[in-house]
Amino acid sequence: MFDTALDAMTLKAGVTLLILAAAMYGFVSERLAPDLTALLALLALLLTGVLTPYEAFSGFSHPATISVAAVLVLSAGVERTGVLTYIARRLLTPLANSQLTITVVIMVIISAISAFVNNTAAVAVFIPVLIEVCRRTNTSPSRILMPMSHAATFGGMCTLIGTSTNLVAHEFAMSHGLRGFSMFELGKVGLPMLIAGYAYILFIGRRFLPKSQPNDVLVPQ
Repeated sequence: MFDTALDAMTLKAGVTLLILAAAMYGFVSERLAPDLTALLALLALLLTGVLTPYEAFSGFSHPATISVAAVLVLSAGVERTGVLTYIARRLLTPLANSQLTITVVIMVIISAISAFVNNTAAVAVFIPVLIEVCRRTNTSPSRILMPMSHAATFGGMCTLIGTSTNLVAHEFAMSHGLRGFSMFELGKVGLPMLIAGYAYILFIGRRFLPKSQPNDVLVPQ
């Protein structure tokens, strides 16, 4: 009986690895939308018996899922108000003559916003403004967009709602009887990493960034 149970576990592990590999290929190749790829992987785990129906769909009612959805709704609401676009234009346009100044300012702004708003939404709002500033001043967009992207990640590490990963870790800890995290507790680790990341990007990383032409970068619609 023990050998039978072990064989069943081994079979499920092999099936899980195959489905995981197929999902990773789907995410990388982008032949299908990422959300569709994830749902197909879930369906495959369900049909192969790796997961029970309860296990497969219990995540949709998990507090972490609801919390992440709430943060995304908040981010979408802030984006639709146009506040971020207004801030971007008011702060960046006067600084268009200095690439380094724009880089520092945009990194600080994005980090601060990403600590409370979904970082993808924050970056998406600032991209068109930055591209326009780069075109006016004939500045390489890649030398500003790359630091901005990393700064958004740094900012997201500083608060509980900064990224969905933080929320998932918090809810996972709570579900196992642990205390979880307070709103700014992650900043004890996130802020030092933010400072170190800033230092590397501004003094070392910028030297390796490509110098693309402003017209080579497509502005998202």
